[in-house]
Amino acid sequence: MPQIEAAFPNATVRASGIVGHMRLTKRPEELVLQREAARISDSMVSAGVALIGEALRNNTQMPTEIEIESHIIRHALDTMYREHEDIMLVQGTAGGLVYSGKRSAFPMACRPAIARSAAKA
Repeated sequence: MPQIEAAFPNATVRASGIVGHMRLTKRPEELVLQREAARISDSMVSAGVALIGEALRNNTQMPTEIEIESHIIRHALDTMYREHEDIMLVQGTAGGLVYSGKRSAFPMACRPAIARSAAKA
């Protein structure tokens, strides 16, 4: 709030929950779009899991993070082009994904442990 007060020195600034309330209030059209975005996001995760699962089943090299990202972005774009002719697609630098945290390299790090587990089964 100090930044707002500094920018508008003649205004009275009071905090309220209006923005939070507005974010929670959705029109039916927004809900439809959010549900569709969630469906596509879920399918992206499934496509990535399938890619990793294929490498595990075939005992081949695990895909890198870049290969996984490329695969799931391609999957999402294919889905959106196929199912949403009325939407213009704009791809960001990371396809909307954020890679961070200690487990961001998990697909590569877990391969030996998973391979050992699979060999015991």
